[in-house]
Amino acid sequence: MTAALVLSLAACSAPEAATARQAPSASGSAPASVSPPAAPSPTGSGPRDLNQKLAPYSTTPDIGEPILGKDVAKRFGAARVTKTYQDVVAFLRTESFDLDRLRPKSKYVVSDFASVSRHMIPPTRDHWRDSVRKALKGNKDDVGDVEVLAFWDLSDKTYTFAKTGPYVVDEKVGQSVLYIDEETNWLTIAVSYSARVRMVRGGVTYRRPITKQVTLVVIPGAGNWLMISYRGSWNFGKALRE
Repeated sequence: MTAALVLSLAACSAPEAATARQAPSASGSAPASVSPPAAPSPTGSGPRDLNQKLAPYSTTPDIGEPILGKDVAKRFGAARVTKTYQDVVAFLRTESFDLDRLRPKSKYVVSDFASVSRHMIPPTRDHWRDSVRKALKGNKDDVGDVEVLAFWDLSDKTYTFAKTGPYVVDEKVGQSVLYIDEETNWLTIAVSYSARVRMVRGGVTYRRPITKQVTLVVIPGAGNWLMISYRGSWNFGKALRE
């Protein structure tokens, strides 16, 4: 499990970055979870020039076509891989910015994050729930682990959400890289995902850019897929007024 370097969301007013630990190895009949081999970096997808005047926001996600590594289609089938990639991207978009979690609450509980674990194999699900419990108690390593897949409470005691949306705009998924994990022989998906979250501070609407780099080792499926492991990093950019 790789070490985590995390900055708390309590300091979101400045650029931040965090790297999450990988989920633990699976055991028993489940495939083992290991660090994926090196692969080409996904195309970056963050805003290029935040100093320029913000253009009108987009509510249509820009999702790039993935790059398939050697033997990926042969090993799993092109249709199966394509469907799994689409489902994984939809999962990351939905769970990263779930508004019920993003809004500030007096108390968050583990069940608030239950939907994130629905595709995880049992050992990874156990790790996830344990990380959520520790993160909600303030453990910084576990905060980073959880936020690779799911953010929560973006208020930072200064920002609030407007009564009406859209809230998450300018979504972009770069040219993801799909390859076979050499140890487990399962599919690895390396995704670069960025978006801007529209929030209000002092009566003014800002767009807060967030970029994620996430790598998932998964068991692909045309109807359902399973997550063996996850790891990644995230970064908050400079918030700019609309």
